[in-house]
Amino acid sequence: MAIQLEVLKLEMDEHVSSGTTDESATAAESAVSSQVADWASVPSLIQHALIILEAVDTLTAEEIAAVDAANWDTLKTELDARTTMDAGFIAYLKQRIALISDNIEEGTIVEHN
Repeated sequence: MAIQLEVLKLEMDEHVSSGTTDESATAAESAVSSQVADWASVPSLIQHALIILEAVDTLTAEEIAAVDAANWDTLKTELDARTTMDAGFIAYLKQRIALISDNIEEGTIVEHN
């Protein structure tokens, strides 16, 4: 977990203006994981995107519902609804989600976490 935390902090540093500490990274992760029904089943790339978003702004109920349903297309649509946020930041989050969700055929096994 220590290596994963360090990677998460590096990813967050680029987007969190106040800087990232162990405490702020774990607090954002705790905030998101406590809202998602089956956090362990969410692919780690998507987990990190959600944690970064939580560090910048609270997840919406619609975003959480999309994650709970593992509906990544809906999650990307909900991110697009954040019109007051930087479009580049939203595009970054959607790209992370797309690495897992796009072009996956039924029955394809994707290793994560």
